[in-house]
Amino acid sequence: MKKLIMTSLMMVSAIAFCHTENNSSTSNNLNATKNFSAYPEDATNNNVEGTVFVYFEVANGFANNITVTHSVSPSLDNAAVDMVLGFTPEYLERLEDSGKKQYILPVEFDIR
Repeated sequence: MKKLIMTSLMMVSAIAFCHTENNSSTSNNLNATKNFSAYPEDATNNNVEGTVFVYFEVANGFANNITVTHSVSPSLDNAAVDMVLGFTPEYLERLEDSGKKQYILPVEFDIR
């Protein structure tokens, strides 16, 4: 079974990556995305899997400065960025209201 896991958001610290506290605004929540499609077909055909790390900033209800900080493959990287671009406005507002502005999102792609 192919699956995509959006693990907990991680806040960017000036020195190190720090896992955020477990709260509703940053907990695992695939409902945070709208219309996110399935595992990329070429990655499925080539059995490509792994974890893509995506950095983004939240400001004024939008995800900005979206950058892949750890790449797996172009198609998985693009799918992970698409996930961030698909965050609902309500979810981005909750992230922004939490007081944190910079995040690293690990997106795990797993073919099983």
